[in-house]
Amino acid sequence: MKNIAAQMVNFDREQMRRIANNMPEQYDEKPQVQQVAQIINGV
Repeated sequence: MKNIAAQMVNFDREQMRRIANNMPEQYDEKPQVQQVAQIINGV
C-alpha cells in the first residue's frame, strides 16, 4: 500500500493532467480505505 505522500503526489499529478486537457477537476474521489470499508459493509 502506498504511503499518504505518494497518494497525494499522484492525485495532484492527475488533477494537473485533467486541467491540461480542459477536463473538470475531481475532488470527490474517496480514499481507497473508505471504498474498501463500504464494500465490506455491503457484504
